[in-house]
Amino acid sequence: MRLFVAINFSEELKEEIGKTIEKLVSDFPQVAWTRKENIHLTIKFLGNIKKKFQIQSTKSQINSKSKIQNYKDDIVEKIKQGIEKSSVGIKPFELVFEKLGFFEREQLIVWLGAKTTPQLELLVRQLDIEMENLGFKKERREFTPHITVGRGKHIEQKILQRIKQIMNTEQFILPKPFSVSAIALINSALTPNGPIYTPVSQFALY
Repeated sequence: MRLFVAINFSEELKEEIGKTIEKLVSDFPQVAWTRKENIHLTIKFLGNIKKKFQIQSTKSQINSKSKIQNYKDDIVEKIKQGIEKSSVGIKPFELVFEKLGFFEREQLIVWLGAKTTPQLELLVRQLDIEMENLGFKKERREFTPHITVGRGKHIEQKILQRIKQIMNTEQFILPKPFSVSAIALINSALTPNGPIYTPVSQFALY
C-alpha cells in the first residue's frame, strides 16, 4: 500500500479548479494535467508502508498470506489511530486559494497554492509527530499548502518558457474558499494510465 493523508474536495470545487487551469490544459498538452477525480491537497505523504516498517518476525513466521495481511492491517490501524490523535482539537477551517505557481526540479510541477491557517499548521505539526512515532521521517521542508495540478517531464525549453511567461503574467480566476471539515487517509495505486486514489478512512474535524 502506498499511503498519504490529504484534504479531499467537493465535486463543485474540483470543477472550479479545472476552470482555473483550463487555458493551460488546452494550450499545453505536453504537461500531464491532474485528472479532476484525483485533485486533492496532500498534508503528509507516507509512501509504501512495506518499506517504512521493519518486520520483526522471521520470514518463516510470516510466510502465510493471512499473516502478512494481518501485519499490514495492524500497520494501517496504527496509522489511523495516529491520524485520529493528531486531529483532536483541530476545528474546521477555511482554505483560501492564493495563486498558480510552479516548481522547476527534476520536472516541471504546476500548483495551485493556498493560504495557511493556524488550524492547518497545528494539524500538520501534530500529524508529523504522530507519524514520526510510527517510524515515518519527519518533514524537513516547511509545509506550504498547494495542490499539484500538472507535471511535465522532458518539455522543450521553448514550450517551458511559454508556460512560465503565461503563469507570471496572466490573471487567473481562483476557486472560491473551501471549508475543510475532514481529512482522509488515501491509498495510491500506480498504473500505466496514472495513479488511482482510493480513500481508506476519513477523519472529521470538530
